[in-house]
Order: sequence, then structure tokens, then C-alpha cells
Amino acid sequence: MSGALLSLESIECRIPTRRGVVRAVDGVSLELRKGEALGLVGESGSGKSTLGRIALRMQDPTSGRVVLDGVDITALSGRRLRRLRGTMQTVLQDPHAALNPRMTVRQIIAEPMTELGLVRRPDLDSRVDRLLARVHLDEAVGGRYARQLSGGQAQRVAIARALGVQPRLLVADEPVSALDASVAAQVVDLFAELRTALELSLLFVSHDLGVVRHLCDRVAVMYHGRIVESGPVEEVFAEPRHPYTAALLSAAPGAWRRPGSRRILLTGDPPDPTTSADGCVFEPRCPLSGAVDPSGAMCRGRRPEPLPFPVGREAACHFSDEVGQLARSASPAPVPGEATTTEGEER
Repeated sequence: MSGALLSLESIECRIPTRRGVVRAVDGVSLELRKGEALGLVGESGSGKSTLGRIALRMQDPTSGRVVLDGVDITALSGRRLRRLRGTMQTVLQDPHAALNPRMTVRQIIAEPMTELGLVRRPDLDSRVDRLLARVHLDEAVGGRYARQLSGGQAQRVAIARALGVQPRLLVADEPVSALDASVAAQVVDLFAELRTALELSLLFVSHDLGVVRHLCDRVAVMYHGRIVESGPVEEVFAEPRHPYTAALLSAAPGAWRRPGSRRILLTGDPPDPTTSADGCVFEPRCPLSGAVDPSGAMCRGRRPEPLPFPVGREAACHFSDEVGQLARSASPAPVPGEATTTEGEER
């Protein structure tokens, strides 16, 4: 694993609404290295899915740059952008919505390869058969329609379709959240297998911390359009440096928690997405700021910039060193395979 395949540089995304302008992504810089799996986590509305679409050029940023393998693709359009589609693909949350109901599975998988002229027609059937085998589906599935597939089968077809064009970058946006737990575990294992076998770079958008820990090398935590913490998964989960990360981890199932630890409860509501704060966006709900910054001079007055820590970690908190005490009394001791979600943590 070396070098950056994808670089997001100072990405801003403003979305006009009737209530005002939503700051969906607010100054995010992030790198995905070649051959790496990066988990992007946060509550609903944190901006993680928008950031994934921007990475794929499915949505334009208001400002900032999207760089793919050293090439600035931010302003590409038309034929030049279309040529890049083979190098970056997506797998979405609802596989049935992503599959054409009027096509057979074989036609669905073959379509992008045909459109991009990647496979000669005489070789198309054998190529589709190999892709079905790659995602552990029988050749007989190729003759079915999307409505005849289970959720797990449909997601495997969507993955096979994405793999057909031999992408280097795969963005998976909540790809297992709509599946039953046992099926979801199988699909997560498939992602891990494919990533290793095909040397894919994977941006995995999820609210499930357990899945991210199982699958990803690094994790980035988003809150209100900003990255508040990032680093190697094991390091971040073992000792979070941002109080929001600590709160998410403290809400893990009982098997994850240390004996006698407590849950960090967040009070109040998530911030209005149409408002902007001069200081820390998490301050109104932070369980730490009242104790370490009672006047609010730092937390409300200055926007925290990402601070570097050992082993490639960063955290955007003025009092990152104090988070350790908060986290040690409440954070989980991770257990492999345990599912932990961020959904509902902001209520």
C-alpha cells in the first residue's frame, strides 16, 4: 500500500434549500491510499454520503479539488469524465433500486462493459460467468430478473456489475445496512475478499462501527460536514481523541464495553445544517467542553484545526489530550465481529 489514489482537498459543498444554504461538506481534506480500505462514519446527515458522491464526481463540490491518481478531475465533464467511469465505481445501499427491473442479471452485469467497449461480444458471456463466480453466485442466477433476487443476491449482482469495468476505486455507500445480519456479514466478507484479490481501494461509507473495524484499515469520523477525527481503525477505537468519537464508541453493545464503563450521553439536538459556527460545531453537545473550557473562549470562539498524533492520526479538538480520560471511563474494548452503529446516537 503506497501513495494516494484519491485526494479530496478542502472540499466544500453548499446546497440551497428553502430554509437556507446547507453546509453538507465543510472544508474536508482526505486521502485514500492505493489498496487501502477507509471507513467513513457518522450519523445520518453528517455529510458522509455527499462526500462519497463528490469523490466519484457524481456531485460537484462548491469548491475544493478531487484528485484521482495525481490528476485533478474536479472540472472534467463529458467524454473525458466518461472515460474515467471505468476506474471508479459505486455500490449503493438499496441494490434493487440500482438494478434495471427490465434486464436479466446477465444483461445488467454486461451493460457497463459493453458501453465502455471493454469486452468483445464473443467474450461477454464468459466474462459475466467469471464475475458471477467472483461474487459467489451460480451461473443460473444470470437468467433471473432483479425482482427474483433476495437482497443479498441483488447486492452481489450490483458488486459484480461494478467489478466488470475493473475499477481501481470502489465507493460503497451503506452497502449492507438494508440486509439481514447474517447476509450482511457474508457481503462484508466478500468486500474483504475482493479488496485483497483485486487490490481495490475502498471508500466504505457506513454507520456500523463494527463493520468498519472488521473491514477497514483507517477510519474518518464526520460530524456536521467536518472530519473530526481520523486514523488507523484500531488506534482510533482503542483511544479516541475527539469526544464525539468517544461518545459513539461508548454506545457500543455490552460486549464491547469495559467492565464498569459508562455510556457518554449527548444532550440537545444536532446542529442546524443551515447555520455556521465560528468555533467547534460539536461544542453545544460536547460532554467535555463545560469542564475544560467553562467560559467557552476556545470551543465557541475558535474552530479547531486537525492536530497530528502518532501513527498518522488527526483530531480536530482543542482538548484532545483530555479526551483520553473521558474515553477510558466509557469507551469499549473492541470485540471482532460485533456490530456497533452510530444511528440514533444523536437523539
